Amino acid sequence: HGTKLGKPDWGPDARVLAMQILPTATDEAIYLAANAHWEARSFELPRLAPGKRWRRFVDTSLQPGEDALEPGAEAPLSSERSYAAGPRSVVVLVAR
Repeated sequence: HGTKLGKPDWGPDARVLAMQILPTATDEAIYLAANAHWEARSFELPRLAPGKRWRRFVDTSLQPGEDALEPGAEAPLSSERSYAAGPRSVVVLVAR
């Protein structure tokens, strides 16, 4: 993906990339977004099964202590539709 689901930008000036790792019987879905741009970018998030929510596990644009959370202590998102990745950052979301 790029900032839009299913629409990666493979152009020479592309500075974002995202992917979803689908869950198995024992694992959760994972969404990874990489923003190499010098400005924040908003990434459209995949829809989840009923009862599941995206939660922030890693966001390297945040301050130490908030940038990487302990497994099981991931922060719920305020929006299930999109996530704003800060400049030159990597974001990892998990679905629970």
